[in-house]
Amino acid sequence: VCSSDLDGANVTFVVESRNQAATFSGRDSATITEDSGNFEHSGVLTVTDVDNIESILPRSGVAGRYGMFGITANGGWRYVADNAAMQPLAAGAIAYDRFTVSSADGTDHEVEIALVGTNEPAQFAGDEAAKIEEDGVVMTQSGTLHVFDPDGADAVISESPQQGRFGDFEIDADGLWS
Repeated sequence: VCSSDLDGANVTFVVESRNQAATFSGRDSATITEDSGNFEHSGVLTVTDVDNIESILPRSGVAGRYGMFGITANGGWRYVADNAAMQPLAAGAIAYDRFTVSSADGTDHEVEIALVGTNEPAQFAGDEAAKIEEDGVVMTQSGTLHVFDPDGADAVISESPQQGRFGDFEIDADGLWS
């Protein structure tokens, strides 16, 4: 640097290096439907960093609520859903498993798996049948019917008195019938 009188002066520059965050690209999401038979999804993430050559920190056997996740250093990831864990999801309900992946410089990125529920029919158990014989001593039978919804919804028995050809049938909200 020179001044107008041509006297020279030394100037010192200090250059500080600052880490620039890495950027991720590629497939970072998937959707899996309960009972679909297609419970495994995979993808590839690429990481780029202007500061240096980057890689992804590998992880394997990472448990989510609905399945297992893993990713390799070259960005290949895999998720395997546990269909049994998805059974409580109601029809159309969406739940998520999310996994954080990191580049070597510490930049984080999220892989998101959407899990979609389907409707399972209610299941009945208990006294589902009775036999009354003509001219028998007992002309009335009764029992209890239980209902369970695998989707976790409240299973309800509708009270519905019905008149049949050979007698009347009644059931209450608790499943008691006669």
